[in-house]
Amino acid sequence: MITLNEAADLPSIMPRTHQCLQEIDPSDSLYHSLGAVGVLSPLLFLVVHGKRYVLDGFKRIQIARHLEIQSFEYQNITPPLIDSRYIAETIMGTHGIRLQHPILKACLVADLRGHFSHQDCMDILPILGLDAHIVVMKKLMTLSQLPFALQLFCIQRNYSFKQCMQLTRFDSDMVLFWVNHAADIQLSASFLLQLSDRCTDLMTRHDWSFSHLLTVIEWVSLLKQNISPNTRAIRLRLRVETLTSPTIHQYNERLNTIVNELDPPAKIKWDSSLETKAVTVTLTVSHHDQLNDHSSWLAAPKTAHAIRSMLELL
Repeated sequence: MITLNEAADLPSIMPRTHQCLQEIDPSDSLYHSLGAVGVLSPLLFLVVHGKRYVLDGFKRIQIARHLEIQSFEYQNITPPLIDSRYIAETIMGTHGIRLQHPILKACLVADLRGHFSHQDCMDILPILGLDAHIVVMKKLMTLSQLPFALQLFCIQRNYSFKQCMQLTRFDSDMVLFWVNHAADIQLSASFLLQLSDRCTDLMTRHDWSFSHLLTVIEWVSLLKQNISPNTRAIRLRLRVETLTSPTIHQYNERLNTIVNELDPPAKIKWDSSLETKAVTVTLTVSHHDQLNDHSSWLAAPKTAHAIRSMLELL
């Protein structure tokens, strides 16, 4: 039997599996089960050099803390040969599905490095589906040192190994600021990388602090606007791009002028970064008369001239 206080202090060789990352949900069936009958299945620990690591039961410990369940049955697994490969294979057997994300693998390897030699840890990389190369190990150590909130965001958004590494090029406090506002600006993986890159460029070019940059782009006023996260993201991107590439902003202004003068019965869109030479025209038809009107509008010389002018600017 192990008490709740003892369990709360237990380290976990996999402290950041997706179960550990989820908030406790009172509607969870496991929550109801533990509340009704307690913890019936023993917790499973891996014992290495006298130190216990949670293999199975971390979520039950977390729920028990909410329910104030004071003790649980547990079972120790002591490897016949204490080596890193055995531990990695045991962990992958227990948590393999949850260990697909590179950050989870990075955290596991970082934990193992505290107990085993560098070469021992290099030997387990193939078990984790990674190349046994010093560069890979260095990247994993870099990912393991990211702030937990940023690690969680990358896992929840299913960032690739490459995308996670790209984020490490930027100031973590700046990236965390945007992550904390993910719900306000519809923060996709590509937008976070683009935003971080351009903010870094502006701060370096003008020797600005991040707080000063936020003042320049009038972030507080943008945040207070009663608009959708998608619209706020578009406006934020435009403000940053205007500072980064004034020429791009000028071209977008000219494109907007062409569209406004055309006063189209359609939505006309283009890539505001000007990287894609294309104009998208979206028409909505709800009755037959509209179809005729739209066809006439598309065939009109004025429309063709406007779209040609836009394509020349792109």
